Amino acid sequence: MPPLRIESQYFGSIQYIKQIALATDTVIDIYEPFKKMSYRNRTTIISAQGPLLLTVPLRAGRDQKTPMNEVKICYQQNWPIKHIKALTSCYKRRGFFIETREYTPKMFDFIKKAFD
Repeated sequence: MPPLRIESQYFGSIQYIKQIALATDTVIDIYEPFKKMSYRNRTTIISAQGPLLLTVPLRAGRDQKTPMNEVKICYQQNWPIKHIKALTSCYKRRGFFIETREYTPKMFDFIKKAFD
């Protein structure tokens, strides 16, 4: 069976994670061109006011045609802290957020390290 070829995503959806989990072998294509309006540098979470888009800013903007492995993140904005605050405020009272006390700090540390 050929491997699952899938695009890279920032905080992929449940369906994205499920595809990876069910596949015997997965290849994330880092050489495909960056596509604007995709989930490569953004994700959507649910807030009290409805869907909230979280975006990782890029150095050359979203109109670049470079391969994904050459795309650079812009660290001039403090986006990791904004994302952590948004995730915390939207999900802090949810059961899975409370039950995963061990996992949540590790996830936040991973996001913060992207800014270091």
